[in-house]
Amino acid sequence: MMIEHKGFISAKGKRIGVVVSRFNERISKRLLESAYEAFLRLGGAKENFEVFWVPGAMEIPISLQALARHKKYDGLLALGCVIRGETPHFEYVAAEVSKGVVHVQLSEGIPIAYGIVTADTLDQALERSGGKLGNRGWDALMSLLETISVLEKIRGESRNT
Repeated sequence: MMIEHKGFISAKGKRIGVVVSRFNERISKRLLESAYEAFLRLGGAKENFEVFWVPGAMEIPISLQALARHKKYDGLLALGCVIRGETPHFEYVAAEVSKGVVHVQLSEGIPIAYGIVTADTLDQALERSGGKLGNRGWDALMSLLETISVLEKIRGESRNT
């Protein structure tokens, strides 16, 4: 018989550190507001949701790394928006930020949810931050809480063996 383990989505007792890019702040604020609303609805305490604003997306990974090294948070949330322009800058920023977030997550052993919208246009970004396509801030918070729960189960089992 197969044994399955699934995460439980609850913010009760969880401490979350959030790094938000100020660049494209109109989108970032919407992502943050939605993530915070989800956190509170799921039983999180206001004082357990700490937000750190950085100038742009490229500053997100190092800020996440600093927060991870504090060992103060159960999980971290990366929020921001990168919109394609007329130069290849978009590809470099989006790729390097993604790699940086994954690197921090794996090297520091802390779950990090990726709530950074990458879009071709402002309209697409708006759709992903509260439009008909939902809100990636909310989605990222939900994924983070579920991952925290799964990791707690894994880590709890490994200590008991």
